Amino acid sequence: MAEIKSTLDLIMERTKHLTLSPEEKELLRRKELKTSIGVLVQKYLDGAESLPQVVERLKNISKEESTPLIWEEIVSRLDFRESNDALFELIKEMWPQHLAFLFNQSQSFKEKLSQLRSKRRAEALAELARSGISGSALEPNLEREEEWKRDTEKLLNLFREELKAFPQMN
Repeated sequence: MAEIKSTLDLIMERTKHLTLSPEEKELLRRKELKTSIGVLVQKYLDGAESLPQVVERLKNISKEESTPLIWEEIVSRLDFRESNDALFELIKEMWPQHLAFLFNQSQSFKEKLSQLRSKRRAEALAELARSGISGSALEPNLEREEEWKRDTEKLLNLFREELKAFPQMN
């Protein structure tokens, strides 16, 4: 009588000859490393782990290859429209030599955002005036405009890309 096999048994039998190439193994290893770094940073931001705990754990995995991944993870979480105090504290512990640069970039972003806000506000007021709507108490709600959201996100991504490429990790 024939043996009845489970779906898993059939799959295992048909795929036992398949293996990962060295490139695929390396890609998978880097993906797992990036994920574990992201989890550690998120635990810190959520308050589940203290700054010293996270710094110690990050430094334990901080090899030549993982240091840029840690930097990229932290930079990708920076949002200069909000407070970045926790991330700045983490950067201060990991790379104190880069804190001044990041602070300057933050200020530069805020200035450009302010300029963009002023320009977009003037455009919105002019648009409203053409429609016959005007007054000293009129204040456009830029946060609701898709164009404003798109422009600020584009500006933020530009700064993140500059930051990702910045440091020579030591």
